Amino acid sequence: NGIKIASNIYTPKNYSKDKRYPAIVIAVPNGAVKEQAAGLYGQRLAEKGYITIVSDCMFFGESEGMPRQQDVIFSFPGVDSQRIYGLGICGGGGYLLSCGQMDKRLKKIATVSMFNTGAVRREGFQNS
Repeated sequence: NGIKIASNIYTPKNYSKDKRYPAIVIAVPNGAVKEQAAGLYGQRLAEKGYITIVSDCMFFGESEGMPRQQDVIFSFPGVDSQRIYGLGICGGGGYLLSCGQMDKRLKKIATVSMFNTGAVRREGFQNS
């Protein structure tokens, strides 16, 4: 939609664009920015040999868009298109599961402390 998304990309030590690496797209917790928990996961997973991308959501952090603070995978040299995975943290876990249903480039998805924002908005916390 023409909105610039701010991202940090973490690469393995001795990264070479001529090699192929598995990649992990990391979804940030609700209201978080790329430099927080998701960025730490990105750094650690890069140390394990993955290319990782952590983005500020549209309307958050350094990404563009209005209105601000309201709740796109691209090509990067060296990403093995057959080994793209997802890691969703907190609210990002729920979003990433939905994304994985539509975007078949994501081969596997894991979550940490997943929170299904959509269900809570529809039914209330613990169906309250």
